[in-house]
Amino acid sequence: MNRAIVAFCLLLSTSAAVAQDEPGRRPPAPREPLLDVLDTDHDGSLSAAEIAAAGTSLARLDRDGDGALSPRELPRAAAPGRDRPAPAPATASPERPPLAADDAERRALAVLDELDASRRGNMNVPQNDGRMLRLLVEAVGAQNVVELGTSNGYSAIWMALGLRHTEGHVTTHELEPRRAQVARANLERAGVADRVTIVVGDAHETIAQLDSPIDLLFIDADKDGYLDYLQKLRERVRPGGLIVAHNMSRPRPDPAFLEAITTDPGLETLFFHLDDSGIAVTLKKRTAAER
Repeated sequence: MNRAIVAFCLLLSTSAAVAQDEPGRRPPAPREPLLDVLDTDHDGSLSAAEIAAAGTSLARLDRDGDGALSPRELPRAAAPGRDRPAPAPATASPERPPLAADDAERRALAVLDELDASRRGNMNVPQNDGRMLRLLVEAVGAQNVVELGTSNGYSAIWMALGLRHTEGHVTTHELEPRRAQVARANLERAGVADRVTIVVGDAHETIAQLDSPIDLLFIDADKDGYLDYLQKLRERVRPGGLIVAHNMSRPRPDPAFLEAITTDPGLETLFFHLDDSGIAVTLKKRTAAER
C-alpha cells in the first residue's frame, strides 16, 4: 500500500472526527467528498480495511483510464446551502434468532446457543457470521468445504447445518490438539460429526494434503498467514466457488491479503459486518471457457 495514500486517508479521517466531535466549535462543514469515496460502509470514519483498499477505491474515479486523477475526475463538495440531506436514522434490524426446521437442527442450535453463552477464551465467529456461513454453504450447494481454524467447532457446526442438505463435507484444520478434542465433542453433541473431519497440525503444511476442488474456503486462523493460505489454495477453489475470510475489521487484517482479494481481476470481493469483526466474501470468477 502506498504510504502517501495511507497518510492521506488518516488525514481525512482525523479532520472529519475533529470537526464533528470538538465541543464549542461551529457546526461541521460538509463531509469531505473524497472521504465519502473511501468510507465504503458510510460510518463516518475509515477502518483499517477501508484504508488498505483506498488505492482500489480511488482507481474507480479514473474514468478515462489514464492511471491518474484529474481535477475533473475528483468528487466535489456540495455548494454552500446545498449540503446533502442528513442520512436517515438507523433502524433496528429486522433479523430474528435462528429457527429450527426439524429436530436435528434444533439439536445443533441448542449446542450453538450454549457455545454462544460461553465464548470466553474461544475464538468463535459472531452468531450472524455463523449464520452467513451456513447460508453460503447451502446456497452454493457446497460438497467440499475447507475451514482453517477450528477452535471449538462453532463455525463448523453452522456450516454442517447447510451441508446436511447438500450431502457435503467440511474438512477443518486446527493447530492445537486440545481444541480439536473439544471440537470433536461439540460436533458429536450437535449431531453433525459425520459431516466434519478435523485435521490436527499446522494448516500451512496440512493443506498440502487437499486434492479435491474446494467449493467454499473459510479462513479464520493465524491472521498473518491469510495471504499464504490464499496463495496455496486459490487454484484449488473451483470456478464459481467462494473464499470467505474472517476478521476483516478487527483485529487488523493483513493489508497484503486485502490487496490480494480486492485487486485480482479474477476475484470479486464484498465486505460484511465491518461494525463487528468483519467478514469478506470473495467469488472466484468463472472464465469464458468455464461458463
